[in-house]
Amino acid sequence: MNTKKLTPTAIRKLGIAAITKELGPAGMIHFFEQYELGYGDYTKEREFILQGEEVESIVKKIKERRKQDQINPFSFLLCSLETLETVP
Repeated sequence: MNTKKLTPTAIRKLGIAAITKELGPAGMIHFFEQYELGYGDYTKEREFILQGEEVESIVKKIKERRKQDQINPFSFLLCSLETLETVP
């Protein structure tokens, strides 16, 4: 099939039909749920959360967290929500 001659709408319809045929209606819905557009301003949120932190300190925190997770695999449940609650 030559897709260069198809309109974007036609390509989208054919794509949805192909996914639905292969995965079924429920599978098609699950597939598209993975591609939400999201919301907010990622750049502003990232700058607020990181507040000028250097890569080296982030890597250090990740390594420390991994050590904690080896000791207590459920330590992620104890994370503070303060950062998330203060995001503008």
